[in-house]
Amino acid sequence: MLLKSRSEAKVIPLISRMRPAPDERVPAPCRLLIPLQDTVELVPLADILFVEADGNYARVHLTDGQVLCHSKPLNTYDALLSRHGFLRTHQSYLVHIAHLRRIDKRRSQLVLSNGATVECSRSRRQTVLNTLKESFPSPG
Repeated sequence: MLLKSRSEAKVIPLISRMRPAPDERVPAPCRLLIPLQDTVELVPLADILFVEADGNYARVHLTDGQVLCHSKPLNTYDALLSRHGFLRTHQSYLVHIAHLRRIDKRRSQLVLSNGATVECSRSRRQTVLNTLKESFPSPG
């Protein structure tokens, strides 16, 4: 079989049509699939306030006040959500930084958009502050 030689000007458009453009790739997940005892919940990431450890279970706290209990440890959620705006603030908490409203430095607590407070451990406090400074503009 003989191969035809093609000019570079003809080959590059062919290759670019075969490979998807960066904005055509599969978008980041915008929902989390949480299997429960009787149902499977598809939860938008924007609706998750924080995830709380409860032994080998995790409690997913939602903006509508609902709490979903799932039989996976917090580490599983940390691995899934850390790239999507969630921050480990304590051994027992993973917080969605979009819902963070205030940091009480004296008590080492974070106040969320619904008024709930979440602990921030002393060992993670500086990491939390640095991440927030990188994520949000500040006048100084």
